[in-house]
This record gives sequence, C-alpha cells and structure tokens, in this order.
Amino acid sequence: MHSLLLSLEHAGKNFGGVHAVKDLSFSIGHAEVVGLIGPNGSGKSTTVNLISGSLPVSSGQIYFNGEPIERLPIHLRLLKGLSRTFQTTSVFAEFTVLQQLLTACHRSFKIHPLFSMLRSRAALQEQQQQLAK
Repeated sequence: MHSLLLSLEHAGKNFGGVHAVKDLSFSIGHAEVVGLIGPNGSGKSTTVNLISGSLPVSSGQIYFNGEPIERLPIHLRLLKGLSRTFQTTSVFAEFTVLQQLLTACHRSFKIHPLFSMLRSRAALQEQQQQLAK
C-alpha cells in the first residue's frame, strides 16, 4: 500500500440509517489519472468529502502516501498537499484558468500576499516556482 498515492479500504459514511457510502475500496497510484463516475445519489461527492476531510468516515481507512489520514483534520490534510475543489466553474470570473490554479496554491506560497500584489521580484520568482511545479 505504501507505493500508492491514495487508498480507501472499506470506507463508509452513514447518515443515521442511510448508507451514503458503504464498504468502498479503491487505490490510486502515483501519476495515475482517474475519474469517479456514477448516477446522482451514488455517493461520489460524499466520497470526495471523506477523502478531503469535509466529512468524517463512519468506517474504514483512508491512506494518503501510505499514511492513515481518516482522523486528520482538513488543515493537516491540506499541509500534506491534499485538497478538493467544488463544482463551480469559476471562483473568480475575471481570472484565467492558470490564475485560478495559482490561487489554489496559496498555502504553499511563502511570500506575503502584499508582495504578490506589488509584483515584487521575490513574489515573481515564487510564482515561477509554482508554475514549474
């Protein structure tokens, strides 16, 4: 399991007597691109919320880079590089796709946002590092 990027083992989420996700297991390797598809009400959003920490799991385990994360709060998952997006087409309508993606990297920037707004040399260098990443 340790060579996997993400792994869910028998994950479940109950809302009272309703099983939104029941006994779900899958793994995603490094450099894999996958999709989660299914009809409305099949548990796709709930699964993403379990992975991101937006919802606590009722049962099972979730591993990210080989470490159990099902009990970690959202902010610690974020520091590990795990985050989610929501089903909005654009957070800032005036931004390009690239600008939206850079905005999502805000936790990994070390330069104060003021320096980014002023387009300081250090901020521009850090932006180039993020683009390269």
